Amino acid sequence: MNNNCSKLKEDANPIVVRLPNNAHMKSIHTAELNIKNESKEAKEVRIFPYLKTSSLISIGQFCDDGFVAIFTKEDAKIMKVNNIIIQGDRNYNNRMWEFNLTTKIPQQIRNHIAMT
Repeated sequence: MNNNCSKLKEDANPIVVRLPNNAHMKSIHTAELNIKNESKEAKEVRIFPYLKTSSLISIGQFCDDGFVAIFTKEDAKIMKVNNIIIQGDRNYNNRMWEFNLTTKIPQQIRNHIAMT
């Protein structure tokens, strides 16, 4: 993994998310975002097998830890005490906000994902 994410391990308590087509997907691993001075809860990320080129981000998880999330027509910012921790732009093609965290998944995890 690169310097944006570390501490990769199997997800002991996987979560299930529902996709737009009503299919369900379960997390398979957890990792930790490398953002300074934040709680473990705010930094925890989950890796899903079918999201190979992008990830989901839990805004509620950040807000529960005292962050403020601001979404505008053009961009999104996740802030704490007026410091921008994560910032992303709006993709006008799919109307989603995209955060470039550039997390690389290790080869052994990519191999596991390819088999599922």
